[in-house]
Parts: sequence; structure tokens; C-alpha cells
Amino acid sequence: KGKLQAAIDPQGMLDWQQLVRPTPTPVNAAPSVAPVATAAPATAPPATAPAAKPWHVDVDAFRIEDLALQFNDASRRLPIDFSVGAFGLGLKLAAEAGVGDPTVSISALRSEIRTIGLKTPGGKDPPLTIENLQIADGTVDLTARTVSLPTIAISKGSIRTEVDTNGTLNWQKFAETAAVKASPQPGSTPKASPAAQASPAKPEKSVPAAAAPWHVKVDALKIEQIGLHYADDSRRSPIELDVASFGLGLRAAIEAGAGDPQVTIDALQSDIKQIALRERDRQKPLASLESLALGGGRIDLGQNTIGLQQITLSGGTTAIERDEKGAIRLAEVFAPRDQGKVVQTVKQVDVAAKREGKPWHLAVDQVNLNGFQANFQDRSVAPPFAIAVRPADFRLRNVANFGKTPVGFDGKIHVVQGGDLAFQGSAIPTGERGQADVRLERFALAGLQPYIAQIGALTLESGNLSTHLKLTFQQKAGKLSLTAKGEAGSADLMLKEAKSGKRFAAWEKLAVNGIDFSLAPDKLAITEINASKPGANLEIFEDRTSNIAAIFAPKPGVAAKPAIKPGTVPATGAPAKPVSGKPFPFSVQRVKVDQAVFDFSDLSLVLPFKTRIQNFGGTISGISNAPSARTLLKLDGRVDEYGEANLEGALNLMQHKAFSDITLIFRNVEMSSLSPYSGTFAGRRIQSGKLNAELQYKIENSNLKSHGRIDLDQVALGAEVVSPKAKSLPLDLALALLSDSAGRISVSVPIEGNVDSPQFAYGPVIWNAIATLITKVVTAPFTALAGVFGSGDQDVGEIFFIPGKNGLPPAEIEKLKKLATGLGSRPNLVLKVTGTFEPKLDAAALKSWDVRTAVTERLGIKVAPGEDPGP
Repeated sequence: KGKLQAAIDPQGMLDWQQLVRPTPTPVNAAPSVAPVATAAPATAPPATAPAAKPWHVDVDAFRIEDLALQFNDASRRLPIDFSVGAFGLGLKLAAEAGVGDPTVSISALRSEIRTIGLKTPGGKDPPLTIENLQIADGTVDLTARTVSLPTIAISKGSIRTEVDTNGTLNWQKFAETAAVKASPQPGSTPKASPAAQASPAKPEKSVPAAAAPWHVKVDALKIEQIGLHYADDSRRSPIELDVASFGLGLRAAIEAGAGDPQVTIDALQSDIKQIALRERDRQKPLASLESLALGGGRIDLGQNTIGLQQITLSGGTTAIERDEKGAIRLAEVFAPRDQGKVVQTVKQVDVAAKREGKPWHLAVDQVNLNGFQANFQDRSVAPPFAIAVRPADFRLRNVANFGKTPVGFDGKIHVVQGGDLAFQGSAIPTGERGQADVRLERFALAGLQPYIAQIGALTLESGNLSTHLKLTFQQKAGKLSLTAKGEAGSADLMLKEAKSGKRFAAWEKLAVNGIDFSLAPDKLAITEINASKPGANLEIFEDRTSNIAAIFAPKPGVAAKPAIKPGTVPATGAPAKPVSGKPFPFSVQRVKVDQAVFDFSDLSLVLPFKTRIQNFGGTISGISNAPSARTLLKLDGRVDEYGEANLEGALNLMQHKAFSDITLIFRNVEMSSLSPYSGTFAGRRIQSGKLNAELQYKIENSNLKSHGRIDLDQVALGAEVVSPKAKSLPLDLALALLSDSAGRISVSVPIEGNVDSPQFAYGPVIWNAIATLITKVVTAPFTALAGVFGSGDQDVGEIFFIPGKNGLPPAEIEKLKKLATGLGSRPNLVLKVTGTFEPKLDAAALKSWDVRTAVTERLGIKVAPGEDPGP
């Protein structure tokens, strides 16, 4: 037991030097007298003495116990206050000297050191504390220059490493001497330190031959329960890393003394627990780990290689937050511009090693991340978006920073809000190529509502997304080539209007099969899309705006961006860049729709209109944006309760004005539901009746040249409706003229127009065509009836009499018979005939008749009553 203490003052003077400084020779001492050589008497040479035996020194047990140590060094840049609470040492010593080179060997070396501490003046947290350090069964051979330490054990303590704003580690400051505080005055001679003054000049020695290197072997180094703290103030955002418990085990072999030191470490294992990374002065960590374990490691400092069999990270947690301005704090902390000077120094060392032809090689057989948790929050949207991932498991295989061996990876992620992601694949670390198989199962879409609200006034109430894709990528000459093949699907989607709560879009199931996407070359091809029970809603309001326009209208206070007219220059002064004329090619072989429901309402009419098309389904094939592509449609559905609608035809999807040929067929549609349109455009309600129609829309080069066949059954008009858009038409007369005896009307209506016209709209075009037909019918009823009665262009509305006679020619009698037949088939049509005459023709004929009759009477010719008297 005892205490040993030493100290170095700020000038570098060791206090022990005061004890061992040699005594100066007195100035007045008598000079030494050189001995005088005297001749010895001549004698016979002595006999040769026997060889001397070497000295042997053996110490069976040398022990030091409970010795306290204290060392202070004020000459360091960061003053040292080092202490040991209890130092213990035991060994056996064997030495031989006297014949040849001396030999010294130490065995049974053991040491136990307790309560080791390194403090700094005024520092509240010591850089180093170790409760216990033990060495057992060591041997040292000074002659062979070998050290063997079977066991070194260090347990319980803490190590603090700090980097200041200049990038200097606190441990560097312990090794550096303090800077000279004042420069010497000009012309003065620097004063040597007391230690230098006390040390006499030594003659130069010749350089000895290179000594044999020392070999140090450590069979087992064990470190347990050491807390670690790292703080880096050289970064823009100072960070701190804390480790609650650090454990390490290894075997080491060191060769030093001849050339560069050679260090090899194997059997490397480490167990690190409770790791937390945080910003300075913030309690909440950026990321944390419950444990990090290394296994099967080997390090060769001579070859600059590091190899590990396995790295396992368990129970990690991180929180990723995006603030209101869109900045992600975690990304900013680790941005390249904020690496810190320590990282920069490490990179410089790596660059220098590569320059010298000995780059560092790192290889890890497998990296595991188990039970990871992550919380992501985006406050740039309102309400904030939040999603939690737990647990997440990842694995990396064959990780290396050299060569082109692909790194394998796989993982599974569970999303708390709903959904599971699984993936596996491989990639070359340099990014030259890679492949992955990604599977997403039932990812809940409702959590994306904050982003949906940014797009429009919509509420994503429910829905999920699933996908299975095989991805590949490759880079050549800096150009990325990417492919994605597989399928995707969504189920139970319900998207509602935020204001009214009405359904906007929905489906029970949507399946996208045969996805084939690629970049370089660009392509998107889909084999089939199946939509089961989709639904949609379209409303037209009184001001002719729609619910779609209202949903996607700019929010109050957000000004819409003004459109830039062709040929103008943007406000920045930079010329507008032309938009590439080559669209991304896409195609869909087939779209199948089953049991769709479509709600439509139009409040802009004088009478509100509302209808529902149910059980709507069919196929759409050949969808493509290729210029010559033709998309084929075949769809049908139920209108209201008993009506039916069919849509069939072909069109150029991307240039429908260039080519469209569509046939729309309605069957058994209740006409009372069409009262809003008849009231708006014709001023009358429809009380009852059935509609069957076939409307053909043919567009070629923007010209619409089509026709419609309309069949009406038992149509009864209702009350009049006041509408500024209505044309004054005698509808009752038109129905009476067009209705047959069974109450049916069948007409053909031409539909024409130019779809490029700003005033063009399909609804008004159709109603104008019908209004034109009705106008022709009521203004020329007999001409219209001629076609109905099979008289061709013959006008049954005109019956020609011979002037002055009341008899009819045969041709006119035929007209009357056809008219009678037609009237018989039009029970609602009443024909009123009013007698009339032609004053000039009939007067001349009658005068001629009277003259000729009077002549025949004078001539004595008897003429029967009504008989033509002749010429």
C-alpha cells in the first residue's frame, strides 16, 4: 500500500528531476593529480585464469499491491490529471548476465488496476474512467523481444471523445505541448528550460544496426461495460453520440520496431448496447439502437483490410420529420456540406491510401437490421401526415467497397397504419446494375389524405394498394436504363367530395395486370385493367360549372399561375423552353369494366336533371397514344330502373377529332326523366313515354357528320315550362303528325357540326337537330306526312282541281286516299278542310262554261245538266 505521485509544471519540469539532479562541483576544489606511471619489475607472465561463470538472478515473486498513482502534466495543451486508485503487479523474473549478452525474462505477469481516471481542469465529465483492468499469465522476453499476454480484461468505465470547432480531438490536446504564450524580445536569446540546463551535452553516437522487431501477442482482449460519448462541434449542426455499454473481444498480434508497425486482429467481436444519436442540447435523439453486434472480424493494418462475418443492429428507432418549409432535419444534419472535420480527415486518409496504391478494403459477409422502428411526420401539409413503421427487418450480404460483387439484400416492413412491404434483390455498389423483387400488400391509402387535400377538395376515406414488381436497372456511360414488370391492384377505394360528402370516385377492386415499364427505351405497356364495381359522380351546377371544377379550384389566397402565351417571354426574362413533341409511349391492350355505377345531375336546366347508369360494363381495347392506334369500345349499362344504354365503336384516343366512330344506343328509357332537357330546349315537360334511340357520332378531321334514329312510344306532353333557351314549337301538332295509330314515332335526325368551334357542344347540337325536324314537320306537315305515308316527294297537302269543275283527276283522288289512310293511322290528328276557289282561273273557266252552254242552247243542242257543252 502506498501512493506514487509525479507532476510536470507548465515549463515542462518533472518534479522528480529535483531529486535526481547531480550536485555541482565546487569551484575551489583542488585539481586532481594525474597518476604517475612507474615501471613494474619484470616478472614471468601469469597462468591463464579459468572462465568466469555468469550471474543468475531469479525472483520467484515480485508483488505490488494497492499502490495509488497520481500524475499531473500542466505542460500539455490540455492539462492532464491522471490517477489510479489501486495499482497491483505480480511477476516472476529470471535474468542472466556476465557472459555474452544479458538475458531477462518475465513470467507469471499479472496486474490489477482499479479506479483509473483522467480528468481535465474544471471539466465536469472526465475523458476516461475505468473501474478495473486486469492482465493475467503474461510473459516478456527482453532478449527475444517478445510479449505474450493471454488475457487482458477491462471492465466498467467511460470514454469521452470531443471534437472542437477546429476539428481537433481532445485526445490530441493531451499529446500536444502548450503553445508559447509570449514571443522572445528581439535580440534576446531564448532561455533553455531547467531540464535542458541540467542535462549535459551528449556526444553523438553512431547509428546502431537495426534491432530485431518486438512481437506482441494478445490471446484475448476483453472489454466490457464501457460507456462511450462522442461530441462533434466541427459540424454546422453539432451532434452527440452516446453508448451505454461497449463490449469488445479480440485476438491481436503486433510487430513493431523494424519498418512500419504490423498489426493483425482476428476473432473480433463486439457488443454495443443503447446507442443514441442526437443534436446538441436536444433530448430527443435523431436515431437510436438497442444493440449493435459485430462477429467474426479480422483487421490487417499492414494490408489495409477489414473483414467481418456479421454485423447485427437490433431494436433501432428513428424519427424523420419534415417541417413546414419542406426541410428534413435528419437529412440536413447528415448532408454532405455538414460532414464535420473528422469525417473529412478520414476521407483524406482514404484518398491518400488509394494514391499510395494501398486503398482500404472493407468486406462484410452479412449485415442484419432487426426490429427497426421509424416514425415519419410531414408538417408541410395540413393536417400533418404521419406514418409509423414497426418492425422493419433488413439484410445485406457480401457488402464490400471494392470489386464488382453484387450486394444481396432482402427485407420486410410492416406499416402500423396498414400494409406490408417485402423485397429482395442485389446490386453492384458502384450502381452499374441491380435487380429487385418488390411486393406490397394492402397498403392503407387513407393515411395519404393530407396529400389528396393538397390536390383537391377530396376526402380519401378508404382504400388499399397492392403491387408485385420485378425491377432492374443498369447504367452505361451515365445513362440510366430501368425496367419494372409485374402487377398492381387496389381494393375498397372510396374518394368523397370534402364539402358535400358525396362519392366522387370509388371501386371495389381494380387490378392492373401485365405491367411492362421501362426507361431507355421509354415504354409503358399494360396487358389488362379490370375494374370491378367502380363508381363516379358528375354534377353540373346552375352556373354551368361542375363539381370537378369546384374540387380542383385554386384555394382562397392562392393565385393561379398565369398562362404563358406562345411566343412570349416569362417574367424571369428567360425565353420559354419548347415542350418536347414526343410523348411517353403507352398502351393498354384491354380494359374491362364490371358493374359500374355512374351518377349524373345537371342543375343548369330549368328543371333539375338527375339520372343513374347502373350495371355499366364492357371492354375497351387497344388504348394507345400511337398516332395510328384505334381504340375499340363495347360498353353497356342500365339507365334508371328499366332503361338500357349501349356504347360501341372506335376512335383515336389521343386525336379523337381526327377520327371517331361511336354508336350510342338507348332502349326503353323513361322519357319523364328527360323533362329537364325538354323543358329547357322546348318549353314543355314530358309526362310519359319511352325512348329508343340510336345515335351515331362520326368525326373526321374535326367535322361531325352523324345521324340519329329516334323512336318514341306513347309520348304525352306535360305542362309548359318557361325557359329562355326554349324554342317556340307546336309540339302537340308535331306529335300528332309523327305518331302512328299505335302511338309510336320514328324519325331520323342528322347531327352535324365542327368540334373545333368554340360554341360546339354535343347536347345543344342534338337538340337543335330535333328542333329543326319539328319545325319542318309543323311548317310543312303534308310534306312530312308524304314520307310517312310512302308518297316520296309527293305533297299530299295540295289537291289540284280542274278550273271551274268540282271533280278530281285520278291522280288527286289517289292523293286523297293516301291522306285518308294516313289520317286513319293518326287518331290524334284532325284535318279540317275549308272550301275555296281560285278567282282568276275559276272565273275564266266558269265564264267559258256559261258562254259555251248558251251557244249550244241556241244551236238547239241539248246538253245534260253538268255535261261539258264542248268547245
